[in-house]
Amino acid sequence: MNYKKILYVSPFYKRKGGIASVVNQYKEYLGCDFRHFSTMDFANNFVNILLFPFKICHFVYYLLLNREIQIVHIHGSSSGSFLRKFIIFFISKNIFNKKVVYHIHASSFHVFLDRSSTITLRFVIYMLNSIDSLIVLSEWWRNYFLKRFNLKNISIVNNIVPKVFSKEKNINKKIRFLFLGRIGDRKGIFNVINAVISNKEYFNDKIEIIVGGDGDVDKLKRMIKANDLSRIFKYVGWVSGAQKIELLKECDIMILPSYNEGLPISLLEALSYRMPLISTHVGGISEILEHKINGFVVEPGNESEIMNALQFYIENNDLIKQHGTSSFKIANKYFPKQVFAQLNRIYSTING
Repeated sequence: MNYKKILYVSPFYKRKGGIASVVNQYKEYLGCDFRHFSTMDFANNFVNILLFPFKICHFVYYLLLNREIQIVHIHGSSSGSFLRKFIIFFISKNIFNKKVVYHIHASSFHVFLDRSSTITLRFVIYMLNSIDSLIVLSEWWRNYFLKRFNLKNISIVNNIVPKVFSKEKNINKKIRFLFLGRIGDRKGIFNVINAVISNKEYFNDKIEIIVGGDGDVDKLKRMIKANDLSRIFKYVGWVSGAQKIELLKECDIMILPSYNEGLPISLLEALSYRMPLISTHVGGISEILEHKINGFVVEPGNESEIMNALQFYIENNDLIKQHGTSSFKIANKYFPKQVFAQLNRIYSTING
């Protein structure tokens, strides 16, 4: 496949967030063949919105200059992201007659559709009927779109994580759980704190929960301070690069009890570092998490189940390595070679 004929469209791949992480792995794998157009460059979203009209002009100019591009592969989400990417899709398809792949990463696209106006829904339907391929992250999302829309061009492509040749870990005496994600209600971190509060004396000196991410940091810190949890919870800010790799190596178990998800990169990274998962079965997570095989399944918002999951690994320390080995086996299909084999089949099909 000549990847120089494919243009990947997404927020800048060095930004925070799941889409940027995925696209950055595309860049690492493709090297000099990687062609990218960024729709959002800055941390400040207000600035990005103000500059978006200029981005559209730049996009038109880019396609005029690079006539050899045949496929525009758009990575998008919901709400404002969808509306911005709709403009990119419309220009690519209707003005430049390019093949268009729309790759949905949204964790709550179904919520977005349920709350959308009639006009927005018409935009969604028009785009889905016009693109050459829709990519989703899991069987759950494929079934959702097939039930809601009359689609024939939908494929599952796994999110991508780098292949890590990690050795078996030595489990920490004080078990270290790792949370990576946006701090707020949706990812379930406050439920984790409440679960610990209910049995704080038991958990003291047995576990440490490392929290990395941005979002409602003030609420997180207030809850930790008000409940005297500083011996258990450690907030380390937004993590990336070498710091993230070090945490994935050092910690024993990933915890992410989300209410809505696509397929979180943090969980896939945890698989590749031989970590068991404590998470929910929302979105595509059910495809990477088997209860008491490579982790522990909890219901969204169920703090008793979260407490039981933490206690399970304290009482069954010997299973952490075993579950981590099972995680690594599951990670295999998310490594770059396997993911690009999936993409190549889609590109070849739509390009004739």
